[in-house]
Amino acid sequence: MKKVVIIGIVLAVTTIGMLFFISRYKNDLLEDRALTIQLSPTLLKQLGGKFIGDFPHNPAPIKWEGKYLQVDAGAIFEEINPPLNFVYNKKRNEMKS
Repeated sequence: MKKVVIIGIVLAVTTIGMLFFISRYKNDLLEDRALTIQLSPTLLKQLGGKFIGDFPHNPAPIKWEGKYLQVDAGAIFEEINPPLNFVYNKKRNEMKS
């Protein structure tokens, strides 16, 4: 009987933890999506319809003094035309270095 209770508690805690992290991840995605749409209209027009693969990728550290934009693969079709094939990443762009 004790094993069943312990297993039940472990499953409940695991489920609650997974739901918490999924909810947090979803909220972060929605926030990043909202921030993407708030970027400069000129920038959005230039980047509309382009894919992340269209831009150079160099994993070496570069001293750009905060003058860059980090994005993730994603898509925004509804709010903007042409569609955006990237999503702004708040955590990386607003990280304190």
